[in-house]
Amino acid sequence: MIITTTNSIENAKVERYLGVVTANLVIGTGFFSDLMASFTDLFGGTSGTYRKELEGLYQRAHEELSLKATLLGANGILGFKIDFDEISGK
Repeated sequence: MIITTTNSIENAKVERYLGVVTANLVIGTGFFSDLMASFTDLFGGTSGTYRKELEGLYQRAHEELSLKATLLGANGILGFKIDFDEISGK
């Protein structure tokens, strides 16, 4: 399956549009991840824990969208885009 962030693929013709595929994923990082990130905020640097969580989310979204598109009979996804938003219980 070809997945691209662009609206077209060079030297390829879109024969048929099958619709929009979406995925909504929610994760919780947990108390210890938040605690370690607080130290990073205090002392500076980057949070490896959060980075790994975001990379995992990206991969899961990629897989879920690919599966949904395949079930529609698609052989590619154009305009692949992921937005990350924070939902806080604080």
